[in-house]
Amino acid sequence: MADKFTLNTGDKGIAWTINTNYRIEVDEGFVVEDTPRLAGNAADTNLFSFSTPANVPQIDGTLSTPADGSTLEPVNEDVARKLTIVYDRTKTRINTGNFYLYRVASPSDVLVATYDITTDVVQVNDNTYELDITDLLTPDAVFYVRADASIIEDLDGFETSAITDSTVLSFTAPSAPDLNHQHQLMVVQSRKQTILCSPMTAKDSQLKQAMYIYMNQDHLMC
Repeated sequence: MADKFTLNTGDKGIAWTINTNYRIEVDEGFVVEDTPRLAGNAADTNLFSFSTPANVPQIDGTLSTPADGSTLEPVNEDVARKLTIVYDRTKTRINTGNFYLYRVASPSDVLVATYDITTDVVQVNDNTYELDITDLLTPDAVFYVRADASIIEDLDGFETSAITDSTVLSFTAPSAPDLNHQHQLMVVQSRKQTILCSPMTAKDSQLKQAMYIYMNQDHLMC
């Protein structure tokens, strides 16, 4: 005996309206008990009600990585940079169109990369969309995301709006490394000795004097 019913509204091709209240009605006798066979249910013009979302799917700038308004941390050169865009729905579907990565510049902003959502340059997982931004960033520059209209929809069929400016998801690239203060060690090796060297500024002279290694019971400094 069935005790619940699932209404597949997708098969009905219902065009929902955003931010709207709906109610479910049921006719008299829609449900009857199987054994013993009794009279069916009474008619109900407001069995239950629900509301559609207040907005079409939108990017969640807080959950996206990097977050909106944040500054990226430096990483090693061999580490891939990813931009993960998160939408405010638990499930989404792709349509067609592009994401765009822009860099703020004068006199006009620069298009850095285009990502076709229907290709593997965009990695999709439920409500997250991952873009590769490795080797695309300029130190200290501000970057932001644009998008075509209707590239994504939620399970109710509500499609995303176009993103045409920098107000939705933007971030700042990290500064370039300061080579004068990076104590990068260079080891010069010969057959019987090793010399440890470091490019340093004058204020690091005390540290330089403290750097030495022992080799064959001798210590060498540079």
